[in-house]
Amino acid sequence: MQLSKIIKCVKVYINAKVKYGNQVKLPCKGISGMHIAINSKSGHIKINEGISTRRDVSLNVSDCGLIEIGDHVFINDGTKINARKSVHIGENTIIGQNVLIYDHDHDYRSDNMASNFKSDDVVIGDNVWIGSGVIILKGTSISSRRLTE
Repeated sequence: MQLSKIIKCVKVYINAKVKYGNQVKLPCKGISGMHIAINSKSGHIKINEGISTRRDVSLNVSDCGLIEIGDHVFINDGTKINARKSVHIGENTIIGQNVLIYDHDHDYRSDNMASNFKSDDVVIGDNVWIGSGVIILKGTSISSRRLTE
């Protein structure tokens, strides 16, 4: 790994740990292009070992949300993951460029649509490939299916 990437990883790690403490569990490697925001005292981000990210990857947690990322996940440029409830990404998953993952949307029937949300879990299983530009919304579950010859 290049020295500049190592320095970026260490900066992301230290900034996240200082700002969020036990609300965030991160490896020290592979997170150089990541932006992390936890906007509540009860939100959490848990990232296992072997993650690899490119530039401008954003993880944002609000309310009591949870983002959980399994071992050996690759997340490409421009991906945004937002959780108010729960986003789970399984092991050995590949996420393409500019993917958007939201476990919530605005409650358009509410008198206060701007601040009222409907949330449901997003579950992406092990060994899944999410292509570039995909938008994954609340209540989605994706699993891999291995085809046999």
